Amino acid sequence: MMVSFTRSITDTMHELSVLGLVSKAKVSVRVHSGTQFFKLYLINQDDAFFGYYPIRPNKVVAQGEAIEIYDLVGADATLFHCSMNEGESSSGAQQVSQARMWFDRSLGDKAYGTDDPLEVLRPAPQGGEAASRRVEDELTEAEGSAVRTAGLPVSGAVAALEAAHASGRKVAIVSNNSAACVRTFLLLHGLQHLVDAVVGRASYQPEAMKPAPGSIADALGPP
Repeated sequence: MMVSFTRSITDTMHELSVLGLVSKAKVSVRVHSGTQFFKLYLINQDDAFFGYYPIRPNKVVAQGEAIEIYDLVGADATLFHCSMNEGESSSGAQQVSQARMWFDRSLGDKAYGTDDPLEVLRPAPQGGEAASRRVEDELTEAEGSAVRTAGLPVSGAVAALEAAHASGRKVAIVSNNSAACVRTFLLLHGLQHLVDAVVGRASYQPEAMKPAPGSIADALGPP
């Protein structure tokens, strides 16, 4: 029954995309081995629908004998809606934040499983707005310290910048690091005069980092 319902929901979500009602549809399912006491739907990381399974008396037949049991009836669950749009400090927003963390229980494993701080930042919004902002702020501060002890520019980089500058071409640096970090690096190595624009990652928008094209478009300017 659970598999059937899951397939039905997945097919319905994909149909929304096929019909052009949404630009993109993706369904992710989490299953654990414990008895299901509730159902939880998380929509676009902003809205959650939660409901407890009603417990009803029932009879099942085992080895030819009728046995009275208490059954969990998921189909009869009443769903309650919570939304981030209710305000960051609202109970609804806190419910959604907790739902995000419960739904993606592997979030912590993802963070501990990488030594790339940007790969920690990418899934941070799944932990809620407060967690996302804290990760961003901590990363920006760490970048500011690390850039001061970073090594020299990679081989050929300075020559390429000088050649572009000498030819009259404009140069923009597009980075998933913060713009402040990049500007500090240029200043420390006396390269700031060779670069016309620096586009760093958008604050508190890890989904906009490369390979998303937005930062490239910002660097190129209006068509």
